[in-house]
Amino acid sequence: MKEKFLTRKIQIAVVDPDAHSRESVSRSLLIENEFEVNATCSGGKELMNYLYSNQSSESIILYDISMKNDAPYETSYLGYIHRFFPKSKIIVQSFQKVGYQIYQMYQRGIPGYLFKDCSHEELKTAIYSVASENTYYQPEVRHLMDDYVRYSTKKQDHRLFLTQFEKAFLSQIHKLQAQFSFKGDLKIDNLKDSLTWENICLKFGTRDLNDILHLSYTQKLLPLPG
Repeated sequence: MKEKFLTRKIQIAVVDPDAHSRESVSRSLLIENEFEVNATCSGGKELMNYLYSNQSSESIILYDISMKNDAPYETSYLGYIHRFFPKSKIIVQSFQKVGYQIYQMYQRGIPGYLFKDCSHEELKTAIYSVASENTYYQPEVRHLMDDYVRYSTKKQDHRLFLTQFEKAFLSQIHKLQAQFSFKGDLKIDNLKDSLTWENICLKFGTRDLNDILHLSYTQKLLPLPG
């Protein structure tokens, strides 16, 4: 894979809110003759300004999304960059080892994902792979994502199974909700079988009555209220 890039350097933009981290990553990349760091940015806004002024360039973007306060705001740039700057390929870097977050990036079409504590060799492998129009998710990253997908699928399977008694119980809850306009976490002291309610909460993964009823309707476990 590496031989493909011997005739031209891979252009890289480093996005990280921490100045020392940007400098450290840039120095480590410049050790490699095949890499050229053509931009260092503190966040998505600065990166967007760079991309608008260099729309014809093909870049690998090492994008840190570990920042706590601005994380939701920063990650909103990723989909925009992926859609409107297709020549720029994103490799997400994060300290957060969360399967849901990784799966979100995968669903958005982000081609690369690494943990910030990955080795220099793994970083190089990811850059070469993504620059070759492939994807690269660090093995530990992919393992966490696969675990999350398996868990979500299992939970979805649980949601699709309700006994006839539980359906009747859920229908009774719906009637009470319609009568008294319950919101949020339903208090069911006036219902006899609280154990069944707990089972339903486990199967649907929430204690919010409105969420449970919505899921039961969309999955056709109960008829829509007429």
